[in-house]
Amino acid sequence: MEFLDVQKDAGINLYPQNFEAVISIADFMVKYGELNNEEYLKEVQVSVAGRITRKCPRSSKLLFYDLEDGGAKVQVVADARISELEGSEFIKFHSSVKQFDIVGVTGFPAKLLTDSLSVHPAIKPQYETASQEQHCDCPSSLPQNHGVSSSLSSSFRIVVVGDIHEDWKLEHDCKALHFLRPDLVLFTGDFGNENVELVKGITELNIPKGAILGNHDAWSTSKFTKKVKDGVQLQLECLGETHVGYDHLDFPSLKLSVVGGRPFSCGGDNLFRKKLITSRYGIHNMEESADQIYKAALRTPKENSIVLLSHNGPTGLGSGNDDICGVDWEPEGGDFGDRDLAQAILQLKESTNYSIPLVVFGHMHKDLACGGSRKMIAMDENNTMYLNAAIVPRVKCASSGASLRAFTVVEFSDGKIAKVAETWVSINDNEASLEEEHLLFSSNDGSSFAMQKNITFKTFNYTE
Repeated sequence: MEFLDVQKDAGINLYPQNFEAVISIADFMVKYGELNNEEYLKEVQVSVAGRITRKCPRSSKLLFYDLEDGGAKVQVVADARISELEGSEFIKFHSSVKQFDIVGVTGFPAKLLTDSLSVHPAIKPQYETASQEQHCDCPSSLPQNHGVSSSLSSSFRIVVVGDIHEDWKLEHDCKALHFLRPDLVLFTGDFGNENVELVKGITELNIPKGAILGNHDAWSTSKFTKKVKDGVQLQLECLGETHVGYDHLDFPSLKLSVVGGRPFSCGGDNLFRKKLITSRYGIHNMEESADQIYKAALRTPKENSIVLLSHNGPTGLGSGNDDICGVDWEPEGGDFGDRDLAQAILQLKESTNYSIPLVVFGHMHKDLACGGSRKMIAMDENNTMYLNAAIVPRVKCASSGASLRAFTVVEFSDGKIAKVAETWVSINDNEASLEEEHLLFSSNDGSSFAMQKNITFKTFNYTE
């Protein structure tokens, strides 16, 4: 892993086992909760440990972290002005600290003007890099020794949350995810029509996750401006590193990287919100977009498998009304996939040795405009699975009064996809249970339901 090698060469101990947290975060919040706003106890030194669930840089020399453990959360304020690290060393170190790292922090307690209780480290935090092995507990607790498993998991569970379209209740969905116990959660976008508050709530989930924004998440914003923070900008700030559009997230303990496709995709031949894409990402056409996705994949560790996460799927998966990215609002059908995503996948397969077991997306809803249901899964000749998770609406009410919530669960075993199921979790009286499970794929008998096979991608000529 190139990232780990760089850290080791820099003299950073990636797996310190001797950090002593003298107080839990929960006890810290109780002990110092009565501080007044803007009160700083610089003469007091405390040591806490937890998992970073959010990283919010205000500048290269001022960063805010949310640190969580055992259901309690505290803010860590990293300020270069009071750090023992020199300016360039401070920037280098904090650029290496990632969301979901487990860290130990020593500093002084304070309460900011915003009424937020915080720890201000004056010395370099000790941390253990990018451990993703723990399951969602919503809120979750760390292992008692705050340690990182030295073994890498080849068997794990990804839970995909398809297009939400406002159907999200944090308390209920959190309980459902706790019941499903994912190692990683992926969001395909279309949270709402630039629903910043909903996106903000999703960032509160203390689970390893990746997300991409869809066309509805840029419903009103047509171009980027630095003068006003629009809904797109606010959503991206909330998501931080979780948003993988034209980027990637590495999960070392899963030997997996999530690579993002084009944000705000609406399908078809044209770039949706082209001015926004151009001003924010420097992308002018499909060819540049495909190249950007390809380059994001090249930045991932060579030994990792790649899961591609996009709002819409690629072209080449069929043009029938009920095909996975097929046009269902015209009788003659058509392929409404993303050409840039298809080209990036083709280029990766032709020019690299990356394993790409899964491409996951949404946008093209399961329920068809012409009636019936869409095929939600396909497989190409290289055994890459294409999974559409857009079960819309994803929430329904049972006759018992329970709330039923839809997820797509992908089980990996020995690094390969073993099972895929559309899963409905019932939430009734704050209790979660399995209501329905529709098997889409199982490796046990080599069968799948509603699956297209022998998909072949072709090279595209780009015209705008």
